[in-house]
Amino acid sequence: MWVHCYHTGALVFFMQAGFAMLEVGIVQKKNATNILFKNMLDASIAGFFWWFLGYGFAFGPDHGGFIGKDHFALSGNR
Repeated sequence: MWVHCYHTGALVFFMQAGFAMLEVGIVQKKNATNILFKNMLDASIAGFFWWFLGYGFAFGPDHGGFIGKDHFALSGNR
């Protein structure tokens, strides 16, 4: 299961990089740095919120069979 998670996570980050290159190719040369910074910031914020909420929802123990109710940001693995 974890190999699948690592593989799909890597694909998402490669997709993010590809979209950044697409955006950089569309804008003028003087704006390329801003676009790349925006994409890095976007990936960083998404990674933070995955750590903060997403992991607990995806892999925490079920709450009524719907979403996880534990393993959020600083709760630890009890």
